[in-house]
Amino acid sequence: MIQPEEAIRLILSGISSRPRLRLPLEACSGLFAATDIHAPYDHPFFRQSAMDGYAIRFEDLKEGKIFKQVGESSAGTVDLPEIKKGECLRIFTGAPLPDSADTVVMQEHVQKKGGEIELLQLPEKKGLHVRQQGEQIKKGALAFPQGKRLNPAAIGYLASIGVERIDVHAKPEVSIIATGSEFLEEGAPMQKGKIFESNTVMLRMALQREGINARAAKVRDDESLLSNRVKLEAASSELLLLSGGVSVGDYDFTPAALERAGFQIVFHKVRQKPGKPLLFALRDDCVAFGLPGNPRSVLNSFYLYVLPALQKMLGAAEPGLLHSVLPLAGKVKKRGDRTWYLSGKVKAGRAVPLEGQGSHMLQSFSEASIIIKIPHDKTEMQAGEEVEVYFIPQ
Repeated sequence: MIQPEEAIRLILSGISSRPRLRLPLEACSGLFAATDIHAPYDHPFFRQSAMDGYAIRFEDLKEGKIFKQVGESSAGTVDLPEIKKGECLRIFTGAPLPDSADTVVMQEHVQKKGGEIELLQLPEKKGLHVRQQGEQIKKGALAFPQGKRLNPAAIGYLASIGVERIDVHAKPEVSIIATGSEFLEEGAPMQKGKIFESNTVMLRMALQREGINARAAKVRDDESLLSNRVKLEAASSELLLLSGGVSVGDYDFTPAALERAGFQIVFHKVRQKPGKPLLFALRDDCVAFGLPGNPRSVLNSFYLYVLPALQKMLGAAEPGLLHSVLPLAGKVKKRGDRTWYLSGKVKAGRAVPLEGQGSHMLQSFSEASIIIKIPHDKTEMQAGEEVEVYFIPQ
């Protein structure tokens, strides 16, 4: 049995990024840049107004506050009249400035009189309310680094500077197999000894948030049936998730099924709670996780182990959940020498464990925003002591 830190090290060292492909921007949300992206142009592309107002030459303020309007510039204007001494140009936000203008006066600071304007408030400096060419980024400069996630803001930013297609890593095909004879058939009434199967839908939704659409199947506790299903799903998947059947009971067939399908088990069992039976296995063309059957254990294992593996496949520079250190809100006691992971919330800057931490319980996880890590060598922690926390995607 290994420590969680060794487990994640083995997982990330055993996984390579998926092949690269070039896609249009709108197909890349949630993926990671496979190369550094450099600006194809200056941005802004030209000097433009940051306000609705009037473009003037700052040096003309020495001659007075009256300016003659000789034209206007609106967004999209191509042909611009140049302004001479004592002249101005009506201008709108985002519109280009003529080469001869260097300052914009807000329209609220101007009184219009026929074909002239009078400045009611003088600009305090040259270049006021002007967006300079290349102010945000210069042509050829690094716009977005390799390995960073392409969130909606990043997509919008890259589109705004003229990037149309980028290199990303191909999404893996993912299959989920839930094992167990205790699951009710869909639509069947509740009966004693049976339960509703929730792991497949939960994992599919967690993967969907990462932009991955996964296949899901259920297999009863039968060694032959499970072995055949593992072989079938692994043949068309790069990532295989099995829930249940991974402990040491008479009906736990997952390790054997993976080995029969050609997988090498890298580790089996992690010194943690929940999720002690976690298994990780590799084959040349597929990565497999044997997840516990209890739903809290499944979701905890997904966030702390499967998600970093998936992000490594997608080329993330820093795979895994965002994490930080926070003080505990209250005293925490634990038994044994395993690392404990508690679902919790952040209140007033402190980590607050929630009630109901059983491995079969999901209610508190559904309310949580963080996973709190209690180290294996701690049996008691006091309020105010700092703990590592992982932020759950919301």
